Amino acid sequence: GHDAHVACALGAARLLAESAAEGSLPSGRIRLIFQPSEERTDDENLGGAQRMIAAGAMEGVDAVVGLHVASMSPTGQVLFREGPLMAGNDTLHGVVRGASAHAALPHEGLDAVVLAAHVVLAVQAIVARRIDPLESAVITFGKVEGGSAENILSSEVRLVGTLRYFDFAVREQLQEELRRAFAVADAMGGEGQIEIRSGNPPVINDSGLNDLVRAAAASVVGEADVGVADLIMGAEDFAFLAREAPGCFFWLGAGIEDDPRTHHSPRFDIDESCLPRGAAILTAAAQKVLAEW
Repeated sequence: GHDAHVACALGAARLLAESAAEGSLPSGRIRLIFQPSEERTDDENLGGAQRMIAAGAMEGVDAVVGLHVASMSPTGQVLFREGPLMAGNDTLHGVVRGASAHAALPHEGLDAVVLAAHVVLAVQAIVARRIDPLESAVITFGKVEGGSAENILSSEVRLVGTLRYFDFAVREQLQEELRRAFAVADAMGGEGQIEIRSGNPPVINDSGLNDLVRAAAASVVGEADVGVADLIMGAEDFAFLAREAPGCFFWLGAGIEDDPRTHHSPRFDIDESCLPRGAAILTAAAQKVLAEW
């Protein structure tokens, strides 16, 4: 997916350069940001957007626009939403410790797998029973590892996961409840620890800029193909850029007809005919922002 974003930006660069050469580009400066490491952080827990900001990529920027391909939306469709669009996220690194023993003599040890199971069940109750049902929240542990052999009680289980939120008060509550959930292991005689690493804040689209870029997209694809994006619990570090200047992030439909392939799956793919459309929308958006923002 990220190579598609680069292709759209490169296409926009060429179209904008042609407009400049023809003298039809409004006055102002356009900066194209080719950002690495959108989904990973370095040893200081800083991702690509944060590093680009630190390097000065957002200095002097009055508005920032970005797109993301949407492999489950029809090619040709473009989706916008003012205000909150994507959730904020934190990364979770947990460990539950017990004591090893022979599997045939479990009373001589403290099974970390059982302790971790109780922790996971406690975590599952957080969103269901501790968060206001009208708020949005997700906690998922996508990786659980422990044990060394079939006949040995595990002494340690490691869990890696994510939490998602829109409201920062909900985020604080999720973090506090996670600490309590891992304390279940302590109550059972073991030890539970959770490290919560800060991730991306929510993506918040500026209302005025969203309207401007939406109009630019409609001028390219037609009003009928411009729709309203759903709120999703996915996260995106464009949020950091949109904190530095008013931002607009939108979805570019890229689904393969009769065989849409979801993001983050081994079969992921897109209909590449969306790429010229993405480049044209970014070009139109840049021109409209220069002229009217």
